Amino acid sequence: MTYLQNMMSDVAAYAAYQAAVTAAADDEPIDPAMARYLASLKAELLNTSVQTCVAASIANALTRGILPGRQIKSVATYLPLHSAFFDASLSQIAGRQDISFHIAQSVLAYTSRLSLARKLATACAQFAINPADRDTADPVDAAIVSDSLRRTCRAALHLNGALSTNRKLGPARDVDANELNVLSLLEAAKSGGWPCLDENGQIAIPGWAERRRAPRVSCSIPALILRGTATFEGHIFNVSTGGVGLTADVSEGDRIRIRIEQPEPRELSGMVAWAADGHAGVKFDQRLAIDDPLLARV
Repeated sequence: MTYLQNMMSDVAAYAAYQAAVTAAADDEPIDPAMARYLASLKAELLNTSVQTCVAASIANALTRGILPGRQIKSVATYLPLHSAFFDASLSQIAGRQDISFHIAQSVLAYTSRLSLARKLATACAQFAINPADRDTADPVDAAIVSDSLRRTCRAALHLNGALSTNRKLGPARDVDANELNVLSLLEAAKSGGWPCLDENGQIAIPGWAERRRAPRVSCSIPALILRGTATFEGHIFNVSTGGVGLTADVSEGDRIRIRIEQPEPRELSGMVAWAADGHAGVKFDQRLAIDDPLLARV
């Protein structure tokens, strides 16, 4: 069975489930044990959502040409593995009169979306490794994977909302900082952003796994860029102790020297850590001192 056939079977299964399940009575109280089970379901949702946001960030950035050095196979690497917990949850809550129909519906929508995104990412990675497979399998590219992951993030937000606001679970509770953080990542990834990547294109998950980095100072400094025997103009738009952001015709991995006249004549050397759309981030060979005059320039 091809990946597109699998996709259609996922959609058909979801439609069949919607047709088969009837709405539960809203006035029937929820069993305390089930309330605890749904709390565990929400915790599992938040954990898998972080991984999904990382994968979506990579796919979204690849689609926009922001990560020329990263391969699509890394999307499949970061996607959460198949969760038996979600599978079991369907049998636990389907048809129960003390569970809102919207919760069961949202669980199935999320797991179906996640399963489809996993299949598409795997297929896309396989095509990248073995281009000859394009002649015998359904075509899948980064844009399709990105769209599927954005829809998965949207489904995760819907499921979280169903678990958070359903009155059968009791009074609404305050949302903790961890949940707020995950929700903000989902919102950004759903909208096509890459909230789990830093300015160098490296994985950095706010509140979960972050790189310590020096603060950046915005600036506007003309520069002369030297790459091998080539010399051309550039412009520095921010600077930190570890590197600069600049506009210049450079490529990721280039070794360059940056010659400036302001605030004082000097030359800095480093390597281009990322480059896209005429912009680049350069990591210095030698870090600047915290009181360097260049950092004082705004």
